[in-house]
Amino acid sequence: MSADPISLPLRHHHIRAILRSPAHYLAVRRGQAFDDPTQSMERGSGLHAMLSGVPVLTWEEGRPRRGKDYDAFVGANPGALVLAASDYALATAMHAAVMADPVAGPLLRRPGKSETSILWDEDGIACRTTPDLVLDDGMTIVEVKTTRNADPVAFLRSARRDYGYHTQAAWHARGLRRTTTAYGGVGVYVVAIESVAPHVTTTIRVSPGMLAVADDELEHGLDLIRACRVSDEYPGYTPAPVLWAPDDGDMVVT
Repeated sequence: MSADPISLPLRHHHIRAILRSPAHYLAVRRGQAFDDPTQSMERGSGLHAMLSGVPVLTWEEGRPRRGKDYDAFVGANPGALVLAASDYALATAMHAAVMADPVAGPLLRRPGKSETSILWDEDGIACRTTPDLVLDDGMTIVEVKTTRNADPVAFLRSARRDYGYHTQAAWHARGLRRTTTAYGGVGVYVVAIESVAPHVTTTIRVSPGMLAVADDELEHGLDLIRACRVSDEYPGYTPAPVLWAPDDGDMVVT
């Protein structure tokens, strides 16, 4: 029996994990490694829910979000996202700001499908992705990201280095190309909105060149997954000792 639960469709965060190490990938696939939802993630989910038309409701500030009263409230509002009053107010402010932005607003108002999963196969590997929005032209994907800093230089630096937004964009595009006739013509936009007032927004179009670079990284990740599945081995960073040299902190595997 394979150590990798192969019946679970492969998602972008799995690729991100394998590019760190096979050991990280296996832990994520088995549900042994995950981050607890943070307040900033919850605020982001509030904005995403408002953009996609999901009902968003408030819960009195300071009241425990557990117990009979809370369970009854959630049960009476199936499908709704429940936020603390302060988080609701912040999500509402971000929503108003992004929709008022002269670039992002018209883009997000275009007809499309929100949070719709795309399923496809990569040479026997079941894959899945869920873009924030796929426009009805069938060729345009829009991702919305909340951030502390939407300055283009700062955001793009962290977007690639820290969050892998470039490979996420390419993963979305890959799925759309595999399941539609939009091969080679998929466009991806990233709308970055600051989570602090005045909620300045920057809209970024991911270039074909960046998508191609990111697609190469995805292919490398898929190759690693195939190799690990064949060997059924999922090692960490390196099996050899690492030499810490004095020159600029360079490290050499010995």
